[in-house]
Amino acid sequence: MKPTFLNGALAGLVLISVSFTRADINDDFATIRKIENDAAVALLKNDVSFIEKTLAPEWTYDDEGGTSTREHLLDQIKSGSQKFQLNELSGLKVNVFGDSASAKYITNQISTWDGRDTSGKYSNLDMLVRRNGSWVIVSSQSSKLTTADAQALKIQLLSQLESAYSIIQNKNVTALAAIFTEDATWILPDASTYKGRKEITGGAIALYDTYESLKPGPIIIDKIVVISDSEALTLVRGFSTMVIKGKTESHINPFADYWKKGTDGVWRIAYEINADGITK
Repeated sequence: MKPTFLNGALAGLVLISVSFTRADINDDFATIRKIENDAAVALLKNDVSFIEKTLAPEWTYDDEGGTSTREHLLDQIKSGSQKFQLNELSGLKVNVFGDSASAKYITNQISTWDGRDTSGKYSNLDMLVRRNGSWVIVSSQSSKLTTADAQALKIQLLSQLESAYSIIQNKNVTALAAIFTEDATWILPDASTYKGRKEITGGAIALYDTYESLKPGPIIIDKIVVISDSEALTLVRGFSTMVIKGKTESHINPFADYWKKGTDGVWRIAYEINADGITK
């Protein structure tokens, strides 16, 4: 059996070792994040010296167009064939594995490469290694993120909203809940809030009890923002004629929808907030 003081000393050495290891890892994370952010700025400024220092001699870059080398990139920058007017980096995620690391991130760029317009959003992966105490990038991969055509999506979502108004006209509870995602939030003009399809079903029943009949009018999408292939935002005005307690009223219903495209390819509402007003 080891003496008590020796056990304590060993435990202390373990704690010191762990604390140094954690500190080193934290330093690596911070260093790599700085490298990636500085690299985005360097490309924007055509900073050849930073690129030469940061990219390993054997660095390669792979995208849909094929494979490029460090020499080709430097030639592109020096000749002006590669040029960035915008190069925003977001969603940076770093993993460290001893003397190796990976960095994943999204770039939103306005750029040219080999004289071609390469503007758009890209998903990127860099692999790094530590050499002589410094981190360098040894390979990069990039793939362009496509976004849905705004006008085509606007037509599609407008059709779905028109169908929703028909569902409301017929007071169909199940069909109304089905236009929302499973975890959707639905906020009505009186600030009643329903979360999830089960609550939305109850909210639909409560809504239908507030009027005797509804005749849909035009629906206008004033603005659509395509966030990605599976996310979009619409600002809408819906018009209708309602009979409430025997009185006929013309209503305008401004509302905002946050849409998500499911794995089945169907766009559904993940968040909706409504307002209401009587026009006469």
